[in-house]
Amino acid sequence: MKSLLPVLVLSLSAGPALALSCMRPDPVRSYQQAAEAEEAYLVVTGTLSHDPTSVPDRHSPEQPVSFPATLTGAFLKDDRFHGAFAAPVTVNVDCVMMTCGQMPEPSQEVLVYLQESPDGYQLNVGPCGGWMFTDPSDEDIDRVARCHASGDCQIVD
Repeated sequence: MKSLLPVLVLSLSAGPALALSCMRPDPVRSYQQAAEAEEAYLVVTGTLSHDPTSVPDRHSPEQPVSFPATLTGAFLKDDRFHGAFAAPVTVNVDCVMMTCGQMPEPSQEVLVYLQESPDGYQLNVGPCGGWMFTDPSDEDIDRVARCHASGDCQIVD
């Protein structure tokens, strides 16, 4: 019988297995996080457009990718999305370990939480999601508006 010591030593020296654990993104949870944040956020639904050639190639997961886009649609005002919105947005796609945020498709329908900064609007897309929802359902849009207007913030797990 061969010794298990070399196998044990190799398995211990391989380093810890790391996994990214994320809560399932929910538009209402994201609304609550944006409302509680120190930074200012604007909630917008509409079409996020960008030129695919403006997206830099990702060379390593340690480097975030940023590119310009345009968002047209409506922002959350009072009890619904009805304030006209059309503005440039900087999309920042970030990674943790080997897992990266979802890269938006050109001309994609979205529900987004834009961080307002001195440099303009920032859409931060991380590996766990939460600030950008693609092809949002009418139900999700209504839940966010209801949460904003009445405080009825039902999270769907």
